[in-house]
Amino acid sequence: MQMKRGIFLVLVNVPVLTDGNSNDQMKLVSVWCDYKDPLTKESVTTEAIEVKLQRPEMVNEEDMVVSIEVDRQKNRLQAAEAMSNSRAAAERGDLPRAQSILNGCRTRMADTISMYACDGLATDLDLELQEARSRIVNQSMYESKGKGFLLAGVSSHFAQQACYGGAGFSSSAYQTDNMRRMVDKSRASVFPPANDNTHQKRPRASVFPPATDNTHHKRPHASVFPPAS
Repeated sequence: MQMKRGIFLVLVNVPVLTDGNSNDQMKLVSVWCDYKDPLTKESVTTEAIEVKLQRPEMVNEEDMVVSIEVDRQKNRLQAAEAMSNSRAAAERGDLPRAQSILNGCRTRMADTISMYACDGLATDLDLELQEARSRIVNQSMYESKGKGFLLAGVSSHFAQQACYGGAGFSSSAYQTDNMRRMVDKSRASVFPPANDNTHQKRPRASVFPPATDNTHHKRPHASVFPPAS
C-alpha cells in the first residue's frame, strides 16, 4: 500500500541578535509528532527534535545555499494563496485584479531557485497558473470553467492531494501509481476499445431449403406374382 506523504512548511521569524554572543546556537523550535497507529490503534508520540540556528558574525558563501525543497514548498504555498485571492477578486467581479494576482505570482516564481533548477512542481505550478489565467478572461468563462478550476487548485495544493479533472491531474507531484491505474481502469470501462468486425461477418440465412437427394431412397415395387411354392 502506498502511503500519503505530507510535507509541513514552517515559517519562522528569527529575532535579531542583541547580546553580542554571535557564536552560540539559537534554539528556534522543538518538533515532535502525535499520531495514532493505523494497525494497532495506539497513540504514539515521537521524540522531540530541537532545531537550532548558528549565529556567526561572518557567513560563508557555501552556507548561503537555498534548499530547493524549502523553496519548492514556498512556491506551492504562494501559488495556492494566489489562486485563492484571484478567485476572491473574480467573485467580486474584478477580473483584471484576479488576472493581475496570477500574473504577479508567476513573475515572483520565475525568479526562484527551484524554477531555475527546472523543478517539476515549480513547472507544474507555473502551467497551472497560466491555465487559470486563461479561464478568467471574462465573467461567463470564469463561471463555467474558471471557478471550479481555481477551487480545485487551492484545495489540491493546500491539502497536498491530487485533484483529477477532465484534462488530467492538477499536479503530478501528488499523483500515486494507484491513482493512475484507477483512472486508466475507469477510462477503459467507460470507453472500451472498438471491435474489429472485418473478419466476423454474420452468415446469411438461406432462402431456399437444401435439396433432398432421393437417388438412394427409392420406394420398393410390390411383386405381382406370388412366391413359388
